[in-house]
Amino acid sequence: IAVCSRSEPEALPDGWEWFGVDLRDGDAAWAMVDAVVERCGRVDVLVNNAGGAPPADSTTAKPRFTERIIALNLFAAIFCSQRANHWMQQQDVGGSIVNIGSVSGQRPTPQTAPSPTPTRPRRAPSRRPGHPQRSINPSNRSAALFSH
Repeated sequence: IAVCSRSEPEALPDGWEWFGVDLRDGDAAWAMVDAVVERCGRVDVLVNNAGGAPPADSTTAKPRFTERIIALNLFAAIFCSQRANHWMQQQDVGGSIVNIGSVSGQRPTPQTAPSPTPTRPRRAPSRRPGHPQRSINPSNRSAALFSH
């Protein structure tokens, strides 16, 4: 299992590997996915979970602040999905992409900067079937996903 973040975690379970990256940088995100494939041999599942925003008045937030939030909450998932899909297309069994969403994509949160997290799965163009994408949003409507 490969884990990426800007800051190195204090500890990871045995067999897990950490990759340091700022996913707001598209070239760095692609290089991270390439490094995972080089070190691990393939990518079976990508879980896009990077995101968040500090409390801020969205009516007065500076443009640069908003750009960085959008880059983390939207572009990071796009960059990683693009590159992971590139590698998954070359694998015999493909792979899966899971996007962890936010309730901010479904209802307004005035004291939070913009959050463009998709509210439903977005399917990337695929040359062949077998590359499902899923979106999980922690709201009341998606609670059924977790109960059996």
